[in-house]
Amino acid sequence: SDLRPEKAHEKEPPPPIRTGVQIPRKLWDVVRKMLAKRPQDRYATPAEVAAALQPFCEGHDLAALVRWHQEEGYAGSSLARTRTDNPSNVDTWWSKVRSGASTVYPTRRWLLGTGLPLLTMAAALAGALWLVGDVRREAAVEAESRAKKNLTALARSAARNSLANQISQRFAILSRAASDPLLKSQLEKINADPEDETLRQPLMQWVKDQFVNTHSAATPQSWFVNSRDGTQVARSPPSETSLGENYSQRDYFHGQGAKYTPGAEGELPIITEPNLSAVYRSSTSNKLKVAFSHPVWSDRDASGKREVLGVVAMSIDLGQFNALERELSGGNEILLIDTRYDSIEKALKRGLILHHSDHKIDEREKPLRVEAEVLQQMLDNPADEAFLTRYRDPTANSSQLYWGAYEPVVFDVDGEAYRTGWMVLVQHDVPTY
Repeated sequence: SDLRPEKAHEKEPPPPIRTGVQIPRKLWDVVRKMLAKRPQDRYATPAEVAAALQPFCEGHDLAALVRWHQEEGYAGSSLARTRTDNPSNVDTWWSKVRSGASTVYPTRRWLLGTGLPLLTMAAALAGALWLVGDVRREAAVEAESRAKKNLTALARSAARNSLANQISQRFAILSRAASDPLLKSQLEKINADPEDETLRQPLMQWVKDQFVNTHSAATPQSWFVNSRDGTQVARSPPSETSLGENYSQRDYFHGQGAKYTPGAEGELPIITEPNLSAVYRSSTSNKLKVAFSHPVWSDRDASGKREVLGVVAMSIDLGQFNALERELSGGNEILLIDTRYDSIEKALKRGLILHHSDHKIDEREKPLRVEAEVLQQMLDNPADEAFLTRYRDPTANSSQLYWGAYEPVVFDVDGEAYRTGWMVLVQHDVPTY
């Protein structure tokens, strides 16, 4: 009959257990009861089976026993693999471990009852993880877009309004001072007779008045005047260290940048338009400074020609750009960066940080500079695509990443626009999603 394999277990006795180890009689009784044909003769619950087997488990290291039976060369192991030439095809521990069931291959009942639910759960978990990741990606993109809009607006306002106005105000003061007849007259006399130091006295009083009268509006650290050959002929506050020294090599005098090297011959260059100098180290205070300098022109002669008589300038220390702080809000940080070369270290370098809202730059012994890739993007895209993503702040000791928007600083003097080489950078830390 076709039903014979399914009915065999109801009539035929269980096959004998063949091992090389003698099985205790009481343990065999437990096994026989578990294999009884009639349900009423078998254990009613798994708990009864566990209770019956408990005496045989106590005091035995079952893990060691299994390893012992698995040792190579133990011919009588009850855990040996099924012989391929054995027609009984009795399942062993190896086939059961591989399939997780009583046959080598998973049964339909296992697939429907266990495999399919597990697969469904795995698919649901994968979908949930993908959905969470997608939501996080969308949130990150939205946050970056919002940061770009807000930071760009703040950087533009700081560069074009707060800082540009502050710079333009200083140059407007210098422009008025450069047209003063007393300044022109005394510089003409000094250029004609540079050895006569008595000619400097009227300018000493003049520059002192300028320093006092503009202190509240421009907050300068000093005012000074250089003659045509670069000699400092007046300064307020007065300084024995700098007065009478030649500063024709300084950028505030020649305006050619820190990379300029004077030639052996020829006339020394001198600025012919308002100039915001590269950073330099003061010979008086040893602090890092920048100078706002303006040429002093002679009156035009009969032919309409004129010449530069000298330079009038004011200096400020780094960190004196407090107007930038008014642009801060919502945890943003603001930096002022000089993209030009400076020579305050032995080698010419760029990217000096002039101001940082979270740090006192002027109190640091070693100058701080932006990372090379940040500087390069500023140089390659000085006005367009002015947004930085996932960069590091060199003033921070952590690995925190930032978003930032930058804007070039341009100032105006008498209707003329001048580029400074400075960049305002407004940044915010990138949140973790």
